[in-house]
Amino acid sequence: MKIAQNLEDLPKEKGEVALTIGTFDGVHRGHKEILHVLKKHGTPYLITFNSHPLQVVSDTSPPVITSTEHKLALFKQEGIDRCYLLHFTKAFAKQSAREFLILLKQKLNFSSLILGHDAKIGYQRQGDRECISALAKELCFHLEYIPPYFVGETLVSSSLIRNKIEQNALNEVASLLGREYSILAGTTEGAKRGRIIGYPTANIEVQGLALPKLGVWACHLHHKKRLYPAIANLGVAPTFYSQRPCLLEVHILERSPPLLYGELVEIVFKRYLRSEKKFSSSRELQEQITLDIKNSLISH
Repeated sequence: MKIAQNLEDLPKEKGEVALTIGTFDGVHRGHKEILHVLKKHGTPYLITFNSHPLQVVSDTSPPVITSTEHKLALFKQEGIDRCYLLHFTKAFAKQSAREFLILLKQKLNFSSLILGHDAKIGYQRQGDRECISALAKELCFHLEYIPPYFVGETLVSSSLIRNKIEQNALNEVASLLGREYSILAGTTEGAKRGRIIGYPTANIEVQGLALPKLGVWACHLHHKKRLYPAIANLGVAPTFYSQRPCLLEVHILERSPPLLYGELVEIVFKRYLRSEKKFSSSRELQEQITLDIKNSLISH
């Protein structure tokens, strides 16, 4: 996977280059349709951003469905290995659609531009379909907008998927994504409280992500092409902390689990077991975790 910090880092390409541009949060079924069409028009190139544009433009942004690592991994699964992750800044946001596409044409010399049905490009999203169509004639490239993608009568969109995740409707989320809901990210070092009470965990920071209901989940952990049954606590660990950022703490249900600190893992949420609870002692918590594990095994 190739990463460019700015447009000047893009290579000059020869041959038929098909380009798409967007945030692609979730890489859902509608996004996959764009990528499917993209690959029909030449060597596929994808430009996305290292942060949600709204975060830069308005200092606020919706929680994201997929971490950057997750998004890039999903692109690769879809056969896109020429992906450029651009640094979205306030200066970058001030470019007009014409300025942006002229520079891309000079650098990548793309012959086709494939966009989602609601895509807009450039300063204040002024590059609408009429504007981009005029630029396609001026700069001599094929332009194609992909129609809205429906599952049944439901229009697939990142905003809908975020809402469904937060409503804990993960079966519906899976239908819209075209895969089971999961979180893919690197593990971080924790306070090792789980290890002390006999249940070591791999810890994953989840700030900025759209999250399902906080509590204890039966799940699967994927690491280096292996799948492990696991149990996870998504929350603030009220037994030990009065204030703490939400964290995903995953305990693998094997006698000799792999060492995962600093490793990239994917957590697939399978079944919700219970809400978080503050226990009066570590012993009481241990007893509850034992029950949670028994309950989780029904799902594995």
